[in-house]
Amino acid sequence: MIAANGALAAFSGQYTGRCPAHKRVVRSPESQDHVWWGGASPNVPLPDPSFVANRALALGFMAQQPHIYVQDGYVNWGPEV
Repeated sequence: MIAANGALAAFSGQYTGRCPAHKRVVRSPESQDHVWWGGASPNVPLPDPSFVANRALALGFMAQQPHIYVQDGYVNWGPEV
């Protein structure tokens, strides 16, 4: 819906976040020993060809947008890392 101030407002109902089981991580020599894999881990390996194809789609979409807003965020980061 469009709010009174003109902003888009979306309601997700009972599902308010992304499902951890839908997360994909590219398994590479750099990430192999730093990511929790298998068992009860929510991290599912994404093959390199799939990553390359999805990245190309995302870049193509962004290239068509008049403005792109970026937010850098860090999870589980600390000065000792």
